[in-house]
Amino acid sequence: MDIDDITTEQARKLYDAYHPVLGHLSRVRQRLDQLGFPLDDAFLKAVSRAQDAMRDLTVELNYMACPAGTGCRRRQ
Repeated sequence: MDIDDITTEQARKLYDAYHPVLGHLSRVRQRLDQLGFPLDDAFLKAVSRAQDAMRDLTVELNYMACPAGTGCRRRQ
């Protein structure tokens, strides 16, 4: 199984499940910034990496969930 075996519907369900997690990570990162965590703090770095990875995942899932012919980028 690979990316081409994931249906549009499956991709949309995954997106719907993971997108709120991205919002949560974004709020955690914002709160750490407000609290003045130093940029070299291990926890801040871990949250930032998780946020970046979740953003990449949700963007990919969003594109995968687009119906054919809607102008979304093609799967590779």
